[in-house]
Amino acid sequence: LRHIKSSLPDYMSTWGRVRIADGGDKFRCASNASERSTEDRDASCVRVCMESNFIFTTNTQILVAYGQLQRIIQCDIPDDASWNNLKGKTFLYAAVVPFRTNGRDATKEITTYSTTNAPIILDLRQIENVVGRVYTQNKWSIIDRSDGLARTVFMVEEDAVAEEADEPDDDV
Repeated sequence: LRHIKSSLPDYMSTWGRVRIADGGDKFRCASNASERSTEDRDASCVRVCMESNFIFTTNTQILVAYGQLQRIIQCDIPDDASWNNLKGKTFLYAAVVPFRTNGRDATKEITTYSTTNAPIILDLRQIENVVGRVYTQNKWSIIDRSDGLARTVFMVEEDAVAEEADEPDDDV
């Protein structure tokens, strides 16, 4: 462990934003909030998916979590033989403050939180998409439209249609 720590770079670059390839979501770190204009949306809240292997079983379960992206960290592994097949490679990690959602998936059920957990570092590739959130009734509600079935739909009530038909048209 001492050899690994001593051979890692003393300084690692950090990124303020990143975009998923092929037209995917754009993420912006919460630490870059001062660069945002007031009209910009907060693109620092993210959906994270992780594989979990439980001890003594061969079952792999996908765990869904949500959090706020704080920083993106670039780790350049030295070109040293002791790193074996990792030598000379670059890895991107994400510092995320997880929301305490108790494992709920906002594409399947109403998911809210009012507190967060301690920050974690994870592989940037575990972040799937940006999510929205709305503060109401002393808690945050997560809006996750990553599932093809979860889309915002606007419905017009029949009474509203009848009222519009009775109103004179001012544009004529």
